[in-house]
Amino acid sequence: NGDITVDQTGYVENLLTEYKVSGHISRYPASSNLMHDSHNTDTVDEGDYLSLVMKLMFVATRTRPDILFPTVVLATRSKNYLKTDYERLLKVLKYLNGSRQKGLCYKHDCAIAMRMFVDAGFQTHKDAKGHTGFIIFPDSSSAGVLFRCRKQASVSQSSAEAELISLHDAVTYLKWVASIYEELGFPCKPIPVFEDNKSTIMMSIDRQVGFKGRSKFIDRKYFGVYEHIENGSIELLYIGTEEQIADFFTKVIIGSKFTGMRYSIMGCDNY
Repeated sequence: NGDITVDQTGYVENLLTEYKVSGHISRYPASSNLMHDSHNTDTVDEGDYLSLVMKLMFVATRTRPDILFPTVVLATRSKNYLKTDYERLLKVLKYLNGSRQKGLCYKHDCAIAMRMFVDAGFQTHKDAKGHTGFIIFPDSSSAGVLFRCRKQASVSQSSAEAELISLHDAVTYLKWVASIYEELGFPCKPIPVFEDNKSTIMMSIDRQVGFKGRSKFIDRKYFGVYEHIENGSIELLYIGTEEQIADFFTKVIIGSKFTGMRYSIMGCDNY
């Protein structure tokens, strides 16, 4: 019907055979205890851990954003990992075993209308650093064309600061993607950017608010989004946490919410 699907089924099947997990299936790529420390101090070979992390990252960053958050979190532990973390990587593989044919679906009958969802986790990691997550969609029902999930480089003093850091990073990528679309003949302006933190929106819309009170201690470069709002390139909109799709990239999600968000992010659930 003209839709385009992108997957790595063959590569995933090779991984399942290599790690001998083809007989095991997990419903989700991670459990709610992903961020918890383990009492088991056993370790595994460093080469084995790094090899599996990189193989999973190759899949996660290209066609399987549904495993991106746990893979990124476990990758941050590459210098201080335990056997439990390796078992968590195997759980991601077991999840892929039950969904090996899934991928990204792009619809041919949707008019291009870019939009972005951006979110942040406050003090997500045990060193108190936050986590950035965002996704850029080309239209109303296709999979995302760019998704990002990463541990923040600095410790935030508030959830609003963590969100502001995430928003700054996200808009930088959005402008780059928008320039590509414009070069192809599809200018998009203003681009809706959905954020679920009202304080962040207020600080980004009003330049003066950004340099008062506690916000005056935040690095000024994170207030640069104001200029893009002022010139009409983007439109910063509030969205409730329950509808915030980028939440998928900042924490472990299970249950029906996981299935629903996966459908939104990947453009389809089964094909």
